[in-house]
Amino acid sequence: MFKVYHPNLILLIVSLGGLMLGLETTAMAVFIGEEEFKFYFDYPSPLWQGIIAGSSPAAAFAGCWLAGVLSDAFGRVSTIQIASFAWVVGSVVSVFVVDIGTLIAGRSIKGIAVGILSASIVVYVMELLPANKRGLGTSTLQWCLTWGIMIMFYLSYLCLNLEEDGSFRVAWAVEGLPGLMLLFLGFILPESPKWYASKGKWLLATQTMDSLKLAWSTKDEIPDQVIHANLSLNNLNNIEGVLNQFENHLKKCSYRDLLGHSLRYHLIAGITTQCVVQLSGIGVLMYYLVFICEMIGLQGDSKILSASVQYVINVIFTIIPILWLDKMRRKDVLVYGAVSLGLCNLVIGVIMGSFGHAVLPVDGNESIVWEIKGTPGSICLAFCFLFVAIFASSLSCAAWLYTNEILPSKAKVKGSAICMSFSWSLNFLLTFLAPLLLSTIKWGTFILFGAFCICGALFMGFYLPETYGLDETLIENVFDTAYEVEFEDIELKDRTKTLVSATPSHHETSSKKRTSPAKPSPTHGIDSPVKSDHSNEPKRASPSLSNEQRTGYLQSLDGPSKVLSDPHTPLSSPPMTSALTERGAQVQGSTPSGYYNLGSANSLILNDYETSAYYS
Repeated sequence: MFKVYHPNLILLIVSLGGLMLGLETTAMAVFIGEEEFKFYFDYPSPLWQGIIAGSSPAAAFAGCWLAGVLSDAFGRVSTIQIASFAWVVGSVVSVFVVDIGTLIAGRSIKGIAVGILSASIVVYVMELLPANKRGLGTSTLQWCLTWGIMIMFYLSYLCLNLEEDGSFRVAWAVEGLPGLMLLFLGFILPESPKWYASKGKWLLATQTMDSLKLAWSTKDEIPDQVIHANLSLNNLNNIEGVLNQFENHLKKCSYRDLLGHSLRYHLIAGITTQCVVQLSGIGVLMYYLVFICEMIGLQGDSKILSASVQYVINVIFTIIPILWLDKMRRKDVLVYGAVSLGLCNLVIGVIMGSFGHAVLPVDGNESIVWEIKGTPGSICLAFCFLFVAIFASSLSCAAWLYTNEILPSKAKVKGSAICMSFSWSLNFLLTFLAPLLLSTIKWGTFILFGAFCICGALFMGFYLPETYGLDETLIENVFDTAYEVEFEDIELKDRTKTLVSATPSHHETSSKKRTSPAKPSPTHGIDSPVKSDHSNEPKRASPSLSNEQRTGYLQSLDGPSKVLSDPHTPLSSPPMTSALTERGAQVQGSTPSGYYNLGSANSLILNDYETSAYYS
């Protein structure tokens, strides 16, 4: 079947998932305050308003846990298609809604799809894109999410002109179309080569990696796994590189393993980041800004249009991380965003408390019992818009990226599922409680969110590690006290300097050695590789593949490929010579580590990759 391998096309298709996440964010924002909606559903109380609004994020919590299981069992692409199918089913139920029960059911089914997508699409994109493009990929998904938010809001507003209950039915019918598109376009998406490798499907893994390599125009844009495996155009001749690249990913990781000593701090870092995002109050502001507009005295079309400005701002300012996030330290962006959002919340709360006053429920809405008109009200609305601009340019993309970067490869799928489940559970809790908070503590709601932001910024600033420029080895050991990562040159290239505390003076010595690598003697042939002197260099533990994993691949190969993959066959033996001749192999010369390397033989020696994690 035809597949697309160019990353831009892959990202374009997967971005429909980001669009769907945004559509659901504002699917209720316009209708929940409208007279037709309230009349049709018998004027729901603040409690029922919270349940209706929170049903989607509550179901997304379950969807996140499903994502981890489905991704490992059926693959990344199949998981995305399952979520798309659930989205379509939820949209159909919503279109034919008859009461609050069916309304909650439809939103819950779509919520499950939202949870699966939020935990799986970023993992899929990061497994196919190179490290220096992951910020772009994550930001593009988030940008499509902001477009979904804005499109759904204005679509709902236009549908208000339809008679009676036709307004929300038509809007929710249109909402289902992106899910239908993603369901069918998923058939042309390539599966993640990491998932193929985890299932022992070596041929499919190498074929996919070769196709991804050819889709990039320059070497700098080739994904990391392709570069380190030193792929040749013949997909049967690079399996040793594939095994070395993915052997860490092939190690099974259960949910229980995530709580073990080696992974629990990574998980806590990801969960904390997602919690700070939700506790900033962005979900409440996006959903209930219409209420704030009513507090400052806006009514009718002016209320709706004023509330929609935040969605335009969200789209515009998300362009900033698309352009620059790949060049910025993740922690700097997170801390700056959290502090700035906290200050905005505090200013809004103080102004509301100082210049506002209590009133009877506005238009029968028991959640709106505070009023602040005139200039103070306009200032509050302006700070709400500033809040959205800061969030869009900082936490919105950086938090999503950091959550996935901090998790080692083997823990990325299930770890991301847990982190996003915490995010959606908080989203549900805050969306559910927001009407109650606004009706009870009123302006104190914003003071509370401001305090959460400041506390989150302090925690991230002092306790979370930086992930920018770190490779897989450093990510795994980032919480190990034996490692100290010092950034000397923050550029697009991963130029990091790693100090091993056990050998504090060794780094400088070893670095000098690597600037002048030992060259093999011309008297040595390919049967006698000459090794440069790395005896004093620090070695990292490299997990070995099981005999079953290697044997499983060898049994699937033909004669020449089996010879090339067998490390026990002498390179100068007749079988090896014959196999090399048939495969068109050529001796390429020596690698930086001092080994001779066969261009198309499977027995690639990647010792230089073993030590490159320490020096750059």
